[in-house]
Amino acid sequence: MTEISISVIIPVLNDAFQLKKNLQRLFDSMADLTTVEVIICDGGSTDHSVLIARQFACQVISSAPGRAHQMNAASQIAKGDWLLFLHADTILPVNWTNQLNCHWGFFPVHLSGQHWFFRIIEKAINLRSRLSSIGTGDQALFFKRAFFTSLHRFPSIPIMEDIAISKKARQTHKPCIAADSVITSSRRWEQKGMAKTVILMWWLRFVYWLGINPNRLHQIYYPKLSSRQEPTASLEPMPVIQVFAKPPVEGMVKTRLIPDIGASKAAHVFRHCLTHTLGLLRVSHCPYQIWLSEETQDSVFQQETYHLQQGNGLGDKMLFALQRELSKELINKVLLIGSDCLDINQSHFDHATTALDNNDIVLLPTFDGGFALIGCRVIDPLLFHQVQWSTSLVLQQTIDNAQLLNYQVHLLEMVRDIDTLSDLGHYPNLLSIIHHKL
Repeated sequence: MTEISISVIIPVLNDAFQLKKNLQRLFDSMADLTTVEVIICDGGSTDHSVLIARQFACQVISSAPGRAHQMNAASQIAKGDWLLFLHADTILPVNWTNQLNCHWGFFPVHLSGQHWFFRIIEKAINLRSRLSSIGTGDQALFFKRAFFTSLHRFPSIPIMEDIAISKKARQTHKPCIAADSVITSSRRWEQKGMAKTVILMWWLRFVYWLGINPNRLHQIYYPKLSSRQEPTASLEPMPVIQVFAKPPVEGMVKTRLIPDIGASKAAHVFRHCLTHTLGLLRVSHCPYQIWLSEETQDSVFQQETYHLQQGNGLGDKMLFALQRELSKELINKVLLIGSDCLDINQSHFDHATTALDNNDIVLLPTFDGGFALIGCRVIDPLLFHQVQWSTSLVLQQTIDNAQLLNYQVHLLEMVRDIDTLSDLGHYPNLLSIIHHKL
């Protein structure tokens, strides 16, 4: 029997309290990791969800918050013949890999709570889903990849995306209902009250069937989240500048310069560029953030608040930082810059901000084939997919990815960053300083 290839997709948002335990159980249930991949899409968690996810052999990406958006983003890079969408608080049965059949389907549900009323709730859920041929996210929806694509993925709505795609799928194919149950958390019933939660969920489905806007239903189901995200009418959206940097540790920065000028002078070059960049940001009229590769006590960051970069590679780290800001209601433009470009100035910030009025992405190219600034008003995990960082292909590969996403790209006038001795030769004053440095 030929083994199928499965992509397990898990949308995550501040799920640290349960993620490690559930991921461990998931990986324990996978007998052959070569036929199953796990993709976790984070929607901007502020807890340790991303750090926990990276402890496991899975791919971690970032996207805008919202289960539909996160699951769709992960599905675009998934390689499996089957796509299984798993909530972070749901546990699959031991032999789940053998229960994916037909074109699509879902699992019966078993609630984790021990109260007798939970047995009634889960029986009602399972009966309803079997009679209606509609599964919910708690039941771990699964689809053949080609069929999922034909459905045009999950609709971009903040709630009821599982109901919507099930309704569309059942029009052409009856769902396969797995033999064994998934175990999903009963926490929401325990926190909000069992009877109250049941009534609310049935009422939400009823009014959704009547055609009420899903955005309004999201506000009802998540009132605290909706109130936190409600924009203040008197405030205007503003751009944010993010700078990516390393602590100026000798031997760890400007490593391509070390063979020519030594580790000490290379570190001095980096510190000079970093000081220039931070000074530029401090007088900028835009709010800014510092994103460091690791903790530091270096004096150059004295009295500065900074964030730690999160991700395995540069693209992943940039996605996390950009998404974190673009997910906020009052942020509609983000500029991300490096820390080793002496040519960059306030006019670049102004031009990039203005260009984003009519473009999705703005890039400030460098002579070595990279870019010193990227401005975004939208972000997608595919923007940096398979970009070969630290090569002359970076700019073109990023542009190619943007075009695949149908993003409108604007290029600013080319500048120079400092990576080689040849680059350094364009800055005689800096060259003179390091030649006199011990």
